[in-house]
Amino acid sequence: MKNLIVGSAGWRSSYAGNKEILSRDKIKELVNFIEEKGYKSIDTAPAYGDSESIILELTKDLKVSSKLNPFSNLNEFRYQLNEIDTEKINILYFHDQNLVDKFDMKQLNTFVNEILDRGLTPGFSIYDVESLKKSKDHLDEAVLYQVPLNIFDLKFLKYLFNNQMNTERVVFRSLFSRGLVFLSKESLKNVLKEDLKDIREEFESFYKLPFEKKSMEALTYSLIKYISKKGHDLIIGFDSISEIEYFIGNIDISNENAFGWPSLIEYSETINRIEDLDL
Repeated sequence: MKNLIVGSAGWRSSYAGNKEILSRDKIKELVNFIEEKGYKSIDTAPAYGDSESIILELTKDLKVSSKLNPFSNLNEFRYQLNEIDTEKINILYFHDQNLVDKFDMKQLNTFVNEILDRGLTPGFSIYDVESLKKSKDHLDEAVLYQVPLNIFDLKFLKYLFNNQMNTERVVFRSLFSRGLVFLSKESLKNVLKEDLKDIREEFESFYKLPFEKKSMEALTYSLIKYISKKGHDLIIGFDSISEIEYFIGNIDISNENAFGWPSLIEYSETINRIEDLDL
């Protein structure tokens, strides 16, 4: 998968229930493996503990995507931009889901153009379709959008299904539903009792499948293969080489046409905000 970007959010910080902090040696093994296999990139951020500094130290030829923390004015933006390692980083996202509402298009274009002038590709990490609608036609065509997607939340695919947009500009993340897909059967039952009581009926009505580990995994891998074939880049968090190999093996045998994604996407509604779950 040449479009696979390995997410590092859980490597040195607690993320999506991850409690194990990876050692520098483990990160080195992962970075070397990612480079050897020719995956596209590693996605990191200053907010992910000290992952970014370790990754930048260890990478050789691999380019890395990173992010700017939220800022409130041009000076704060420039201060962060001046700290960016432009030799190792090639994509720089705004890590602020409210950015499109905080600044007008003239100001946003100023930020975008200054990033472009540094030889970097600018991007927006967003959570809502309205931000995409509001900004996509008013910014440089080089701008990327990093957006959530999983079997519970197809809203961005639904928007793209009805609105033509270069697939290379939309990068999908959160594809494993914050780890919900891989919970054991027993853990899943416990989560259902507490956090997800209201979505079983919606899920089973929409997908015509039981709300259980097996069906969620099958749907997830099929969806990933479907959007991968469409040409989108994918950010997926892995904490070990074995996890990456397990994922690649499942993608190889999955069927992107098994569930009729075009029809599902056209008639979908967001079932639940998986981004809000702490699993």
